Amino acid sequence: MKEKYIRPVVANSDVMDNVALAPLGVVAAAAASMAGYATARKITQAVKAAPSIKLPSLMRRSYD
Repeated sequence: MKEKYIRPVVANSDVMDNVALAPLGVVAAAAASMAGYATARKITQAVKAAPSIKLPSLMRRSYD
């Protein structure tokens, strides 16, 4: 019977650091996404709350 050769695993310190910091990146991305959403929501609410300005030249005339 032929035996399988199992290659030894070599851990790279850079890769291990990235794996350890990966959850922090996800949290930072989620926080940035939520901040962007909140900012966009505030802007949308402000635009909706602003009074609309109708220019006299764009209003319909009574004789039209």
